[in-house]
Amino acid sequence: MFNSNWGTTMTMLWWDRLAEKKIKSAMDEGAFERLARHGQKLVNDHDATNDQWVANHILEMNQLLPDWLQLRKDVHGARGVVIAALREFEEAEQRLDPSRPGDRAILNRLEERYVERAREINRSIDQHNVRCPSIFLELPRFQEDLISRRRRQVH
Repeated sequence: MFNSNWGTTMTMLWWDRLAEKKIKSAMDEGAFERLARHGQKLVNDHDATNDQWVANHILEMNQLLPDWLQLRKDVHGARGVVIAALREFEEAEQRLDPSRPGDRAILNRLEERYVERAREINRSIDQHNVRCPSIFLELPRFQEDLISRRRRQVH
């Protein structure tokens, strides 16, 4: 009786030998020396059963992120600038007298600085929110009119 697995086994042995031969030839030519992680231990870093394992692995090994994740990272890093501008205004508001023209001018400039920073980061937030794959991952925008609304409530 003929074993049907025999042909598959022979094909796999032939395929394995061919692959080994190609790998050895590439190694002899130095093809693997240009790889980013040349000489480093391979890491079993992902669940190979995941459909997107190869894509995630390539992105991670080359330190690349999808556009929306890079935007998220950039927004996270820039949030401090906007918050600092708001705090700077709030601190100045505590010590300055808005009825004095010079103090009012300083507060107006600090408000403009906050609005500029908020608009700048909001552009990145809007790009992130359009590109991210889920509404649950969207980032909230900074309120550009936050200071002006507060100032109107006081008067």
